[in-house]
Amino acid sequence: MTFTNKNKSFEYNLVLNTANNTFEAYLTDNFNISGYGATIEEAVQNLEKIV
Repeated sequence: MTFTNKNKSFEYNLVLNTANNTFEAYLTDNFNISGYGATIEEAVQNLEKIV
């Protein structure tokens, strides 16, 4: 599922890594740019810092 960030206008996807219980938010058009976090919100905030 694709989500849209309304603060900076970019699209991202979310993945839950069950091996280490972390979320990954990555850009839809560039999988190499991603943010990680213990919660969905933290992962998206970390992605926002990069974009």
